Amino acid sequence: MSSEFDAAKHTFASESSELLHEMEYALLHLENSPDDKDVINALFRAAHTIKGSSGIIGIETVERFTHVVENVLERVRREEIKITSHLIELLLRCRDHISVLVSHAVSEKSFDHTVKTLEQSLLKELSNYLDLKEDTAKPACPSSQSSPQRGEAGTHPQGWVGEGGSNANWRISLKFGRDCIRNGMDPISFINYLTKLGEGSNIVYKLFDQIGGDNKPNYLV
Repeated sequence: MSSEFDAAKHTFASESSELLHEMEYALLHLENSPDDKDVINALFRAAHTIKGSSGIIGIETVERFTHVVENVLERVRREEIKITSHLIELLLRCRDHISVLVSHAVSEKSFDHTVKTLEQSLLKELSNYLDLKEDTAKPACPSSQSSPQRGEAGTHPQGWVGEGGSNANWRISLKFGRDCIRNGMDPISFINYLTKLGEGSNIVYKLFDQIGGDNKPNYLV
């Protein structure tokens, strides 16, 4: 693994540490002010950012678990779930578990039985707030779960409806600097992350470099 990618992981760990502190502060604040919407939104954004960042750099253990936590917090934002002392206590334990997942991912330490058992217990408790079937909330710790293959793309059926309940038709354009790969960032990781949010109807890759005296780009499509 490149030293640049190691640096990216450590940057992610540092940023996640700050966001986890924000989550803890928000949860403790909600003990006395459970209806504070600003704090609830801040709590959601912290979890959402950790999930998104971990997905982009390919730390799936953090991404999968935090995604479930994020879903619970989304229901809180929509006022479908009330903040209670039990939920705060559960989310604090989830916050601690995310910290463990981040630490293990950065150090590339394998998960022992205690961590796996704790995660299964947390997912079961979270599922009670999501009305999920027992097999829907899958543990993030085991590494045997499959992930989308690089470059894999699908097609939306006619009239496909996204999570928000409306037609989700988006055109997303990503442009990377010429030193992107040299600095340890794999552009495909962004595509992989997007495939987890929905299916791509058309993915086009353009590789170019500025060469020659005319300074015109050469394209490979």
